[in-house]
Amino acid sequence: MAEELLIIIIILAIPIVLGFIFRNDYSKLAISIFIASIIGALIAGMGIRIREVVEGPFAYLDSMLAVLTGMIFISALMDNGTIKSILNRILSRKNNPVIKALSLILFVALPGIMTGTATTCILTTGTLLGAYLLERGIEKTKVIEFISISSLIGLILPPICLPAMVIVLSRSGSYPASFEGYAIPLLVLSIPALIVYSINSAKWIKKLSIEDSDSRKKFKELIPLAVVVLLLICHNFFFKYVPFLGYPLIFVIGTILANILPNNKFNGIESAGKAISIVAPVVAIGFVVGSALEIFSLTGVSGWLSTIFHTVNPATFTLVSVILLVISGIIFGTPSTFVIAVTISYVIGSILYVGNEIILTAISSALCLGSLLSLRGGLFEKTQIALNIDAFEYKTLVSKSIVPAALILLMGIIYSLAYESLLFLVI
Repeated sequence: MAEELLIIIIILAIPIVLGFIFRNDYSKLAISIFIASIIGALIAGMGIRIREVVEGPFAYLDSMLAVLTGMIFISALMDNGTIKSILNRILSRKNNPVIKALSLILFVALPGIMTGTATTCILTTGTLLGAYLLERGIEKTKVIEFISISSLIGLILPPICLPAMVIVLSRSGSYPASFEGYAIPLLVLSIPALIVYSINSAKWIKKLSIEDSDSRKKFKELIPLAVVVLLLICHNFFFKYVPFLGYPLIFVIGTILANILPNNKFNGIESAGKAISIVAPVVAIGFVVGSALEIFSLTGVSGWLSTIFHTVNPATFTLVSVILLVISGIIFGTPSTFVIAVTISYVIGSILYVGNEIILTAISSALCLGSLLSLRGGLFEKTQIALNIDAFEYKTLVSKSIVPAALILLMGIIYSLAYESLLFLVI
């Protein structure tokens, strides 16, 4: 017992301490989690276990390929002018303010929908729209809030949600598993926050002037996005009637079309390289938590935790875990909380079989919320840096974001307590 506890403390303490030093910089913390995993095996007296720390990440290979190819596709749309064209279409329409707010939120969320990460939203569509809003004199705090919340919604919206992917695959241990059937649970998780935040944002978005644009007369550049959306819908809802392509191949098809049907000429190789550089630190975190989980399994930590909690009520365990992970995300940041979350998901797999899909979605909601509210390196701070805004009031942003955040947390709690009744959502 003492050995297992010491291994947990060491593997968690190293990224937590370095997270405070490096403000949860993903690129630096990925290395720290990898090193912590090696040290965990050394403490257990098993030597330097290169095989396990390399083998663990391969359980996530397919999912990380989906994230990478999704980002390459989004980068191609950015560079060929499609993303800017979509923004111009939204800003030039005389829509109802709620519809316009919803459209702008989904615009910012689009990269997150395709990659499962919020950082990609901030660095692409978020930067584009944020710069426009700042030019129109919108309050800086309001801009940071809107881009951050929209990115959070993009992170959760299906079909791809990296936190959910990591949690779901961790339940399977070290063998490769698939992330399928979670589209509707993720959609239901995010819809209340999306609708309410659209209504709240309409109050100031209606003040934006209608822009002139000729983008509405062009449709060629929208074909790649339309094809990808259609294939994603078929993949998730009509899989009995269409060939199984998989997310990476779908995004590769979209990228090829984006190169063939550009609005502006661009270098596809350079665009792909830029995309990989943007998403690589996030993907690295996804991989190295696999190393930590493999070492937990190797050294008996996972089994020890399972024996402790195997008689606990699953709903109670999940509810406490959701609250714990949100608090951990706020204080310690997302990378360290990922390690805690994958351990929790492994325990859930041992105490519950039927219904754990809904419970794992609840756990992922806590991870997503923690990424927004983190005191160091959270979405607020990333948005501020991306838009070159001097400073922001953390408390002010949290108070303005409390409604959508509370709705996501509430849905996570409902998932935790009513998981058996909500199994019909998994298809």
